[in-house]
Parts: sequence; structure tokens; C-alpha cells
Amino acid sequence: MTTFEEALAIVLAAVKPLGTESMPLDRALGRFLSADLISVYDSPRFDNSAVDGFAVRSSDIAKASKQSLVTLKVSDTVFAGDDATKAQLAAGESARTMTGAEIVGGADAVVMQEDVDFAGGSAVFSGPATRGQAVRKQGEEFRAGDLLIGKGAQCTPSVLSLIAGQGNGEATVGRVPRVAVIVTGSELAKPGAALAPGQIYESNSVALCAAVRSLTGSDAVALSVGDDAIQTREKFESIAEDCDVVVFSGGASVGEKDLVRTTLLEAGVVEKFWRVSMKPGKPVFFGVHTGGALVFGLPGNPVSAQVTFELLVAPAILKMCGAAECSQKFEQAVLGACIKRRPGRKEFLRATTRIEGGRVYADPLRQQESHMVSGLAMADRLIVVESDVDCLEAGEVVDTVQLRWKVTA
Repeated sequence: MTTFEEALAIVLAAVKPLGTESMPLDRALGRFLSADLISVYDSPRFDNSAVDGFAVRSSDIAKASKQSLVTLKVSDTVFAGDDATKAQLAAGESARTMTGAEIVGGADAVVMQEDVDFAGGSAVFSGPATRGQAVRKQGEEFRAGDLLIGKGAQCTPSVLSLIAGQGNGEATVGRVPRVAVIVTGSELAKPGAALAPGQIYESNSVALCAAVRSLTGSDAVALSVGDDAIQTREKFESIAEDCDVVVFSGGASVGEKDLVRTTLLEAGVVEKFWRVSMKPGKPVFFGVHTGGALVFGLPGNPVSAQVTFELLVAPAILKMCGAAECSQKFEQAVLGACIKRRPGRKEFLRATTRIEGGRVYADPLRQQESHMVSGLAMADRLIVVESDVDCLEAGEVVDTVQLRWKVTA
């Protein structure tokens, strides 16, 4: 049986770059940069004021005090956006300067206007100023030619702001994959429909398509099919050539009506692995279609489907999108309660997080069965239990994987 680590490595090795595209910044949120962002300008571009105040030569008010006031002529007023390149302070002069405005030539400090008496074209100072006071120096944040954000970084609001601040109206990002989700099972009814005897409502398409959207910002195609090999193959072949990723839910195990694996092999999918030593998610299938699409067969139980998507499918999609970091990072936490189990497979237990005494605690949820989706809805991380472990005591430090979703009351 394939280990989880082997399975993830096989999946990522099969991922091919999807190319890049340019788009306006207002559409690029969540996408991943396809090249390093290099600064074009110094930041700040010029010396400017950090406050509303008066630009001065610090030497002119070096002896100012409440007992010995110093009065300077106000020779100019400079607002943000004004061209102050030709302005020059003479000895005994100051310039009224607003926040973000360029520092006039000759000035080396700014005194806040609250600390200055201003009337009749003169400014009265009751204390000295240090050289560089309240001045944002050109290039103090970064210089032209500096690396700002590396290739593969996600376009967060702040990253988009940084791109825009360099004068770019567009971002060049990785293309997102075309994804289809095919849910199998004759027992499934669409939400909103009446349930026949023996039926349950189908929820995996909702969860998995939402997971795709949360990663890429794009919608996945959702399809459903009963437990019929011919219909399953027809449904797959109707969309395989137009997709980069096809995700099946259900029918991947060894039951009489678990038809997905056999059907996919007959439809030209080259199997890379089937069955992974992990819990939940043992009967996971992965292969590559002759047309290039990555094909995943996930379990039908909702928890198993969502956890295996998070751990195996999501990294593939993120790599296709050009993300610098694809796989989940293990983070340590203190175990909040004892875990006893039968060893055999690497297990990912749903848990919630709390902070106590400056330490992160992971509390395992009681309902861990693969059909119990309510616990997963409240979980914010998975506790990783290695295959040979049968008991973990409360207070032990354990590895965890932070989930991308969380519900708070």
C-alpha cells in the first residue's frame, strides 16, 4: 500500500505547469505571481513629511526652548503632490509641509504643527528638532531593483497594493486549472429534492466545488452519475479532454458497485496509485488520462472526501496555479486530550485550536468517523498520528496540519 508521503510525491511529480496570463489587479485577488516582483522605484520615491508640520533647518532652531522662542519666516506651503524640487529654504526660513509632501531643499527636519505657533506668515518654535525628524527618507523602505515579492506568492490585498504602487495596472499570474467534480452513487439525491426510501442527500459536490473555488477563485464543473459503469465512462469521457483535473467522489473502494477505478482504467487513465495508508481516505485512486488530465478517485464518505482533497488534491491544484508553497505545513501543538487507537495507518484526526498560556493546544473532536461531517465543519486543524502509534497522552507535543476552513460560532 502506498504511504501518504509517497502518494503526495507522486501527485506533485505528475503536475505540469499551466502557463501564465495577465489580468487587471481587481481580478487578480488570490492568484499566484508567475514572476518575481522587482521594484521600479525607490520607496519612498523622494524625501517626504511623515506629519503635517513645518520643514526647517534643524540648526536654525537648535537653541529654541520655552524660555527662548525662535521665530522663522514661512516661505512656502507644500501639499502632497506639489512639485517642490525647485524650492529652497534659506537660513531663517521654514516651509509649511503636509503629510506626504516633498521636503523642500535645505530642510532636514519637520516639526509637527501642534508644536508650532503659526500666525501672520511666521512660525514660532519652542523646542529644537533633530536632524531627520519626521522625514521619510528616499529609499528607506526599498530601492529600485530590489526584490519585493517572489514568484509564486499569492496576490493578497497587500501584495496587490504593492504591485499597484510600482505603477502596474495588471498582474501576470499562473493560469488556474479547469476542474470537474463527478459524484457517484445511486443512493444520492440533490439537496432540495424529496428523498426516496434508502436515499441520502448528496453534499460532496457542494463541498468539493467550494474547495476548488477557495483555492482558485474559479468554479468547478459539478456532475453526478449513478452506479453504472457505462454511464460513468460516458460522463468522464465527455469532459476529460477539456479538464486539467477530474475529481471523482465515491465508487473507489472494493465493493460490488465501486466501479470508478475499473472504469477509469478502461477509459485510458494510467494508474499511479490506488489505496493509501492513511485514515481517513484509504481507497484513494490517482492516475493520469491520456489527454493529460489528472484524475483522482476519492472516497464517498464526506469527511474522507474532504480530507483527501485537502491533503492530496489541493496541493496539485496549487502547484498548477503556480503557488510557491503547495503542500500543507506541519505545525506543532500541545495535545489537549488523550488519543488511543489501533495502529496501522497514518491518521489525520479533526481538532479545534485554543490558545492557553501562550501555547497552541489542539483538542481532538469526539466524532471522528468518516461519515460524521459535523465535526469537520467545526475543525480548524488535523492532528497527525503516525502509523505505529497507539496512544498519545494529553500534554504531548504533536504535529498538526492547519485546515483552510474554519467555522466560528
